[in-house]
Amino acid sequence: MKVVKIDLPSEVKDNELKIFPLSDVHIDDPNCNIKKLFEWREEVLNTENGYVIINGDICNMALKNSKSDIYSASMTPDKAIDTVVEFLKPIKDRILSACSGNHDSRAYKEAGIDPIKRICRELDIEDRYHPHACVVFVSFGKSLKRDCRKQPYVIFHRHGNVGGKKIGSKANALEDMLGIIDADLYIISHTHQAMTFKKNFYRCDYRNKKITAIEKTFVNSNAWLDYENSYAVALGCSPSSQQYPVITLKGETKKIEVKL
Repeated sequence: MKVVKIDLPSEVKDNELKIFPLSDVHIDDPNCNIKKLFEWREEVLNTENGYVIINGDICNMALKNSKSDIYSASMTPDKAIDTVVEFLKPIKDRILSACSGNHDSRAYKEAGIDPIKRICRELDIEDRYHPHACVVFVSFGKSLKRDCRKQPYVIFHRHGNVGGKKIGSKANALEDMLGIIDADLYIISHTHQAMTFKKNFYRCDYRNKKITAIEKTFVNSNAWLDYENSYAVALGCSPSSQQYPVITLKGETKKIEVKL
């Protein structure tokens, strides 16, 4: 895991941050919904306090010995990486952190190249990259409960590698992140199932000998593939929503809202 520390200004629009996770684009797959992807980028650009977390599999990376079909790819792996770099350049300063996915790991094992790492290097944000997972400490705005000091949040994100056809199994993989690290927001991808839920638990305060109820927020990001001619049809998987989550971190009080 990589720890990424982001210190943003006290004065941010509406005293809140908007987080836009990006994963499972598979940009070199012919079923990638390019039009909707550019609509997503336009919303990020038009959101003054909008930031991005990259969570793997932006490229499909169909290689000779991989599961993906190299003959149906819309572009070569090298061209796919260049295309993603150009797509992300206008929002590169909005990217908080990035980690790789299973398609990226597959490319590294077969060809010795990690697409996300190269993309981050081209964008000059390699210091915010990790192949497996990132823990992001982000502070911003003014907290009413902290004498107007900045509101801190901890975000834990990784691509994930466990799925299943049922929503319950996908939710279980997301909830399992709670057993790795104590964070406010957990983001996973891989399953192509956009979803969110909350879970509470009690944190022990050893110094003051009391317990405090803590709310955790879990988000599974969406994929960007049209269904009709995709591999999901052959596997008997149901169509997945392309509605992308927008996560709002509040500054006045520690509160997270998710819109799908």
